[in-house]
Amino acid sequence: MTKRDNILRALRRQQPESVGFDFVFSPSLLDDFRHRTGRDEYQEYYSYPLRCIELDPTRLTTDFSGFFDELPAGTRPLDWNPEWGIMGAPGPTAHFQEMLHPMANVEALFEKLGHGIDARADIERQEDQDQRHQAKHRDPLIGADGHARHIGRAGQADEMLGGDIGGID
Repeated sequence: MTKRDNILRALRRQQPESVGFDFVFSPSLLDDFRHRTGRDEYQEYYSYPLRCIELDPTRLTTDFSGFFDELPAGTRPLDWNPEWGIMGAPGPTAHFQEMLHPMANVEALFEKLGHGIDARADIERQEDQDQRHQAKHRDPLIGADGHARHIGRAGQADEMLGGDIGGID
């Protein structure tokens, strides 16, 4: 049975001869693999039963350096997602990277650019507007705590609802 037939059997929920697998080397493991074997294609070396289709690298050349005050040595855009300006700084262990996000200090960035935007004030203002909206549109029979209000007589309910609820005496 070919590798292709084996994978198709597995996808059809039939008993394959072997289980398909896939793994990806981190940059440091790939370097180690190259050093030990002198080869670049570990998928071929390990006889992968299937191959992935990958997108070409981005053609965008956006400079995100203005979003960062300073970057640690060895920092570069992430290989798998450079379009959004997320940088990868070398981590403490082999292939791990610390992700540095360009919008982490957005308030300082706006101040630096002279836009005068106070993100925290905007959030607080929006929360205040949301609370006023909820209070305005709250059901009069439901308290602010979300529990039903006690109504002593039908007339009180009538007044709270602003009209005749009809039929309740």
